[in-house]
Parts: sequence; structure tokens; C-alpha cells
Amino acid sequence: GAMAVDLMRRLREIDGDDKISKLFARRTRDLLREYKKRLAGRDEADRFRELAKIRDREGYMARPTPGGLTEHHCPIAALAKEFPLVCQYEKLLFEAALGVKVDRTQHLASGDSACVYRTKVGSR
Repeated sequence: GAMAVDLMRRLREIDGDDKISKLFARRTRDLLREYKKRLAGRDEADRFRELAKIRDREGYMARPTPGGLTEHHCPIAALAKEFPLVCQYEKLLFEAALGVKVDRTQHLASGDSACVYRTKVGSR
């Protein structure tokens, strides 16, 4: 956590915020390829179940919920507090992988007890 934050600060000092955005965008593209492979051919409920499995293995203590996903832990919390853009890219990743718009109704980095994502009404 602390080392990742320090490295990102140094990257920002050297190359600016645009480089941070490009880094997160590239990471999102790479993850999206893997996520899409795992979610392909599944109905929406099963896509959320599989996404929860993926995220749980990544350390997020993720659980599927009806029409959504709840993450009870954030292994990148220190990074997210200083670089909230990472959370915006995660939301974009979920939307692209799931094929639906989602709302984040709770956010660990903002002091909530979990990150909660729900299918956005009318997003199908």
C-alpha cells in the first residue's frame, strides 16, 4: 500500500496526472480482456457471481448480491484515497465487463463499510 502510493506520487511528479490516467486506463484494458473471457456467455446474475469470484481472488472479499456486487475489503485502499481515479476506472471496468451500467452506492475509500455496486435502473 504505502509503496504503491509512493511510486504513484513519484510518477505524478515526473510525468504528471495524465500519466497516472494512462496507467489506470491501460490496467483497465488488460483486466477487461480477462474479465470478459470469464463472463462470456453468462446471464446477468451469473456474470455478477463470476465477477465476485474474480474480485474475491484479487483480495476484495467480494460477494454477489441480487442485481449487484459487494466488496468488503479494498487491497488498494491507500492508493484509492490519494488517487480516486483508480475507483472510477474500476467502475468503468465493471460496466464494460458486465455489459450494464452500475451505480456505486457505497464506497470504502469514502468511509463506508463496503463498496456496493448495483445495476443502474434502465441500463439494459
